[in-house]
Amino acid sequence: MKPETLDVATDYRLALLWLMERIESAPRHEVRATFDRELCTIIPSEHRQLTDSGHIKWHAYASWARTSLIHMGLMASAGHGVWSITPAGKEWLLRNPQATSDHLAAFRRLVKREGVAGAMAQAGIEAQQVGGVGKPIATPARGQRGASRAERRDEFFAQISGLLTSQLPGDASHGEIRHYASNNHMAVIYREFPTSHYELRLARGFDEVAFHFEGKRELNLARLAHMEPHARELSAALGHDVVAEPWGPNWARVAIDLPPAQWTTKKADEYATLLVRFIEATYPLLQNAFAAVPSRRRSRARKKPISTAPSESQAHAILDQQLAQIRTFLQGRSARPSDEVLCDWVQFCYTFEMFDEGYELFKLVAPSAVNDWLYRRAKKLAQVCRIRAQNKG
Repeated sequence: MKPETLDVATDYRLALLWLMERIESAPRHEVRATFDRELCTIIPSEHRQLTDSGHIKWHAYASWARTSLIHMGLMASAGHGVWSITPAGKEWLLRNPQATSDHLAAFRRLVKREGVAGAMAQAGIEAQQVGGVGKPIATPARGQRGASRAERRDEFFAQISGLLTSQLPGDASHGEIRHYASNNHMAVIYREFPTSHYELRLARGFDEVAFHFEGKRELNLARLAHMEPHARELSAALGHDVVAEPWGPNWARVAIDLPPAQWTTKKADEYATLLVRFIEATYPLLQNAFAAVPSRRRSRARKKPISTAPSESQAHAILDQQLAQIRTFLQGRSARPSDEVLCDWVQFCYTFEMFDEGYELFKLVAPSAVNDWLYRRAKKLAQVCRIRAQNKG
């Protein structure tokens, strides 16, 4: 049933799911345009106003709703910037034709308590329908008291994630936003910064906006040394004290520590804006730090006998080139390769334990575009990638 009201932010969840059932999959800008065209008469005028960070409020509410629906297994990502409904999302609407926002909120609470698979089972939806084109986030069972706090924290993170989706700056817009349910932190991950990430953490006694170096100790400290001289200028630019310091026995961080705050919509907007400004200010500095201290140090060239077999350095160069092609494509910065190449890339990612990338690549393969044997092999490898990526997360 077509939604009749959009009074509060949570109403956008059911409205977006209703819309996605009709368009199935589309880039974010097309979803917004269709949403405005189909539901313009019920979008309140105050929702068309701008947030403090300069974005239209209902755009932020829709992005937050999408993140919440992904956590429930009802929506998924079909690639960078592409929104999609899962088969489970369609089935849920089919089984709840007169659903209201309250019905969807009740299902969300069930997911929090039982996990996605358990909630789907109680709703009579087959488990294989949950995955669809994306990977839902499983949630462990929790006691009622703990679940209430965890649910409020997860909703707070979901609001921030929705805001970040459209706000990440320029060269850093390809960051992958991750939050696993019931955790006290969310991350923005860039593959050019291996074993490190941006983080918003709601710790006991303080909140933190930071970049964490979490690789080998010597690499962490060497990269930190490149950031330490910039702490004062970053503090002046961001209006908060920025520290650049070792973090525990092996790690390091560049961070802003904040007093703990109430998890309100206004604070979510403030934290999203601060994190975006922090990324914008530190991203080019971190690029320089990681370029100066690369993960792989090349040994000095030594004379070797002429051989027809590729040298170790040549082999590394070939692998690096393949890796760069895959990551450039997944970041939306290169043309789509053939389906046969995608299948080969799935095997490459499986071999080198790039499980998230392997699973994402397989979802783009059209079964009819490759021979059955190649497709079955890629599918089997992608299933292993999915399982291992979940276990790793």
